[in-house]
Amino acid sequence: SRAAQTVLIVNGDSEVLEMLEPVLDAGHYDVVFVESSHHAYSQIKRVQPDLVILCVRMDEPESLQVLSMLKLDPGTRDVP
Repeated sequence: SRAAQTVLIVNGDSEVLEMLEPVLDAGHYDVVFVESSHHAYSQIKRVQPDLVILCVRMDEPESLQVLSMLKLDPGTRDVP
């Protein structure tokens, strides 16, 4: 059997998580939730997820900064 893929969710509010939970459960994904953008980049580097769901809010410039850092880093730029 193949190993479960890891999905890391950053800044997801409860409504987003409720919507995604049935899909992720059905796919047997390991889910890691990071509440704040402040430490998201270091968590992503540590966990090395197969997919990152980054909730970008215009009133939170940190999330756009995390996205830029991920795309500039050769180790994370190809993570969807």
